[in-house]
Amino acid sequence: MAFAIKNGLHKKEIKYILSFMKITRTNIKNGAKIIVKFKDLPELRKIYKNKRIVFCSGSFDLTHAGHVLFLEDCKKFGEILVVAVAPDETMKIYKEGRPILNEHIRLKMISALKPVDHCFMQPHIPFTTIDGLNDVLHILFEQLKPDVYVINSDAAGISHRREILKRYPHIKFCILKRTAPKSFGAISTTGIIEKIRGAVLKKPMPMHKFRNI
Repeated sequence: MAFAIKNGLHKKEIKYILSFMKITRTNIKNGAKIIVKFKDLPELRKIYKNKRIVFCSGSFDLTHAGHVLFLEDCKKFGEILVVAVAPDETMKIYKEGRPILNEHIRLKMISALKPVDHCFMQPHIPFTTIDGLNDVLHILFEQLKPDVYVINSDAAGISHRREILKRYPHIKFCILKRTAPKSFGAISTTGIIEKIRGAVLKKPMPMHKFRNI
């Protein structure tokens, strides 16, 4: 602080630096600078107050090229991409037999992708319907205050998401059609699981070989 005052920094600039240091310390504890905690979202908004924040969310189970393409498209709508990863507790209710990879692995994978500036574990709220699942958006929008919210055209509960966004007119809602080069095929997490399952059933692998996988 003494160094900052000596070098003529204004109080607002000093406050900005301290805020950045605070969130950076939190991120380092998580093992990656871009991984933040849910409680840090208001600080993120302050740090990027003059930048366009894009927000998206998903389970990102068995992260694949389709996820990368989606995140690349999301990043085109702004300058900072913040991604929420669904927790295991939510996925176990929403998708039977999932997740394949636990929330810590999935969060780490998303943090390593080039388009992503920050990611965090989405908080779990109890729900019994798809609309209830999407109600978590209220607290996410309140905390992060993004400029843009992006989803895929086959996302669940789009009409309810529209209703939620009526309370946040400053947030631009973008719905993307799933696209991928023909050479990628129809890539999806479900497709990958089915392909592996089919391969195993077709030609069972000796148990001793699983040790090397």
